[in-house]
Amino acid sequence: MNRQLINFPAQRIVDVLQSPYSVGAENAFRRRGHSTIPPISVLIQDAVGKEWAEAPGRFFPLASGIVNTSSPGKVKVVSVPGFGLAAVEDEGYGLVHVFDHDLKLIKTEGEVPPHYYYLDQEGEMRKDRVPDFLRRIFSREPVDFRRKLAALALRLGGRMGQPAIDLEYAREGAENATPVLLQCRPAPPKQTMLKPVVKEKRIIFRPKFVLGQKKASYSTVVFGDWGVLWPDLQTYGPFLRKYPDALFVLSLGLPAGEPGDEPARRNFFRGLELLSSSVIIDKVASHRVSAADPGSGVQHLGLRAIEEGRVCLFGYNYCEKLYNPFADLERYLEEKGREIDSSRDHGFHVYALDDPLQLFADDEKRTGMIYLEKDWRPPMTFTI
Repeated sequence: MNRQLINFPAQRIVDVLQSPYSVGAENAFRRRGHSTIPPISVLIQDAVGKEWAEAPGRFFPLASGIVNTSSPGKVKVVSVPGFGLAAVEDEGYGLVHVFDHDLKLIKTEGEVPPHYYYLDQEGEMRKDRVPDFLRRIFSREPVDFRRKLAALALRLGGRMGQPAIDLEYAREGAENATPVLLQCRPAPPKQTMLKPVVKEKRIIFRPKFVLGQKKASYSTVVFGDWGVLWPDLQTYGPFLRKYPDALFVLSLGLPAGEPGDEPARRNFFRGLELLSSSVIIDKVASHRVSAADPGSGVQHLGLRAIEEGRVCLFGYNYCEKLYNPFADLERYLEEKGREIDSSRDHGFHVYALDDPLQLFADDEKRTGMIYLEKDWRPPMTFTI
């Protein structure tokens, strides 16, 4: 770490040492079945980066990112300028280079983020628009650099004896082409799934975007408004946990603001830990998470969904309000569902179904649907 630039207080080191016992860490252990937090070693690493002449008083690497080998036959290298926080957050920005196991580039998707993270002179992490000089240097980073990272990930996975890994890296500057590996962990391998053949009239919901993989049947559905829930997650969590095998249909409204300034959606993903449900459906997705070319943050959320056995199916964005893709699903619940519970003050209703809803979701093929095993088709409904 450049100690001439950063005045790093000793209390910050103590905070890092105590981080395994934070509320967030405790919730993460509970999700994985641990009632107590086991003893954990904490590794404090030097920050990778430098102070740039074009950005005095700011310390950051040229690029950071994630490499994962979870996809069958593929390696995904995701990159962002500056510190890697932008690569694991929820906005879904970042460049994604997809290689096969012979290291041939299959495709490139995503985009250079509009913002980056840096350390100021007090050692505080800050966020700002990507300056033009950094965007130019980052955009010139050669594909061969990402190819080397893909090859390294395949070798590490073999040495570790793991079918899939997830590693994080950083590159100090343009003059130093050697990446620094920050961490490497086993990751959940994704499946090669076969999409079921279903009559068109039996499909009652098609998502715009999918996170995770699952094929399942649901006889209980919880319908509600996440916008009511997320400001006070702990209060409403016990009601939602009563239905561990339910399909959750949750509406998510987003505040206006700059791209990436979406606290409601970030709270939506963080709040998943309070739900014992294996499936979440978001009724109103933002343009960013439902983009055709998802970036790095979305890639990381996909791994989290696989790890926790959840699937997120996103509906439509603000530009498509004239058509309500949930109309058939809502009508089916009204006609075929029996309301067995509710939290009316909070807007949640629980329905039991004699004819279960079927779900198929596969984010590798970017496809999913909610369908029925029997014919049922109401008139087409439009909402204006």
